Amino acid sequence: MFTKLKILIIYIIIIYLILQLYVTKMKLKSKICICCLGKEENRYIREFVSFYKKIGVDKIFLYDNNNINGERFDNVINDYIKDGYVNIVNWRGKKKPQLKFMNHCYNKNFKYYDWLIFYDIDEYIHLKYYSNIKLFLNKKTFSECQL
Repeated sequence: MFTKLKILIIYIIIIYLILQLYVTKMKLKSKICICCLGKEENRYIREFVSFYKKIGVDKIFLYDNNNINGERFDNVINDYIKDGYVNIVNWRGKKKPQLKFMNHCYNKNFKYYDWLIFYDIDEYIHLKYYSNIKLFLNKKTFSECQL
C-alpha cells in the first residue's frame, strides 16, 4: 500500500511527465488511460472525454463522486460508456475521496496500461507540436519514466 507522500509524488510526476511509453519503429502500441474523479461536472464532461479520445487516450476511468441522488454522468456520455471508452466507477458520496480513488485506479489498472494519467476533469494537456499523445510521450524526455 502506498503512503500519502508516495501517492503525492506519483500524482505530481504523472501530471507533468505522464509515465512510460513503449513505441515500435512505425507503430504506436502503448496503452494510455486517464483516471479522473468527477463531481457535478456534467456540463463539461463530454468535452473532456471527446478531447482525450481525439488525441489518442485509450480509456477513461471516471470515478463518479456525485451525491447519492445527484446528477449522473451517463446522462451526458452514455454513448462513450456503451462503446467501452469510459468506465464509470461508483464513488458516490465518499468523503475525502482523492487519495483513495488514486490508489484504487492505480492498483486496478497499472498492469494493463503503459501510462496512467491522473487529471481533474477541467485539466487538459497542451500538445503544442503533436496531434497524438503517444507521439508526445515517445519523446526521449520520457524514456526513463517507469513504474
